[in-house]
Amino acid sequence: MEDQYLSLHAIITFAGVLLNRDENNLPKDLVYGSEVRTRVSAQCWRRAERIYLRDRANEGIGPLAGHSFGIRTREWGVKTARELGILGWEPEQAIEMARAVLSSCGLKFGEEDKRPELTKVAVFAPSDAAVRLATIIHEHSAALNPWLVTEREARKQEAAKKGKGARRTRAAKAPADEQPAEPASPDTATATDDGQVEKNPLPKEIRTQVVAALAPADAIDIALFGRMLAEIAESPNVDGAVQSSHAFTVEAGVTDEDFFTAVDDEKDQRKRYALDAIDASFGDDSGAAITGYQSLTSGTFYRNTVLDREQLRRNLRNGGLPAPDVEAAAVAAELAFTEAFCHAVPTAKKTTTGAPGVLPKLVLAVSGSRPINYASTFERVLTVTDGEAVSTQAVRRLIRQHHLASRKLPGLSRGAVFTYDLDIADLLAKLSAENALSVTEVNSPDDLVQGGRA
Repeated sequence: MEDQYLSLHAIITFAGVLLNRDENNLPKDLVYGSEVRTRVSAQCWRRAERIYLRDRANEGIGPLAGHSFGIRTREWGVKTARELGILGWEPEQAIEMARAVLSSCGLKFGEEDKRPELTKVAVFAPSDAAVRLATIIHEHSAALNPWLVTEREARKQEAAKKGKGARRTRAAKAPADEQPAEPASPDTATATDDGQVEKNPLPKEIRTQVVAALAPADAIDIALFGRMLAEIAESPNVDGAVQSSHAFTVEAGVTDEDFFTAVDDEKDQRKRYALDAIDASFGDDSGAAITGYQSLTSGTFYRNTVLDREQLRRNLRNGGLPAPDVEAAAVAAELAFTEAFCHAVPTAKKTTTGAPGVLPKLVLAVSGSRPINYASTFERVLTVTDGEAVSTQAVRRLIRQHHLASRKLPGLSRGAVFTYDLDIADLLAKLSAENALSVTEVNSPDDLVQGGRA
């Protein structure tokens, strides 16, 4: 298709937020154009978009209502055991079986003393995978119960072998007169002539079904964002249809160290009602219960995301969606994703900053035969000039940059813009009156998709 890529660009302004932190609990940043900018990582905003899509669909809202979604978690063993419990299994038996089956397929779990019920990697799989896994295990319990006995014995032998190796290492390091006698090897039916523990593979039919239960299937968010599962070779990885860049401020990044206090209500009550004289055992009631600092940032961000329409359809087909349904699902996903791009905001510190309520200053949608990223437009930092806000300048530059690109790149659409902001609405009206508006203004995120094709 000529317009394979839908490129989305946004200008959005935040005041006093902490959207994305580094390992030191400070706002993430980057150096660009010889200036430090505040940054929000691509993966942070992608997660916000993915959760927004899933929550809206689960609430029966929007074009993806009723579609399947995925869950990324380390708790597939726990979830599967919970479903087995519903089918009548005892809790200990259920978790041991779930863990053994998934382990046999390649997933590694935590050590016995460190969250053994959790996989070491988060697996992105369809939300109904645990139900399907439990059904497979329950239906094949006659074959799996004796298999589990053998698996349990094999694990014991493997643990004994590791312990023996550790003792040999310690003995080799000890002085000759302190080396312990070599313990006798345990006599088991699962040890081979060369001392190796025999493999206890999951029956092929069952393994095939388990791997299929963890496959991407028709989960819309896996088709959009992709997944990698290296632990199970035959479980397909998915190249995401969404390409995301890191958002960064178009002005120099500034961090404000906010000093905060938390008042102890009981101390406050005594002080307000002069109760100290009644009970002086509490001592000095001055000061706050908790004090500290948090780093907050403000600024206008540029962000960019690209949707590969062909890859999205390919992923849906490969996931097993019936051919007649692929196009409708892809169109619905594109509409819903464009809305998520406009509205999804990372939720960090949401109760103390209100960041999720912020609406974009402007969103620009462009279609073409290649992805488009206008980050270089903001290599030079912007500052307030002649009373014009940085965000308004950023919008002007973004529209002008796209006008230049669309004149010189064949197949690039005119572009569509959408705003919730009064100042930007006034700017667009002024440019339109001067016959200088080179993009099409639309009235909703849904209109961006069609407008962007024009």
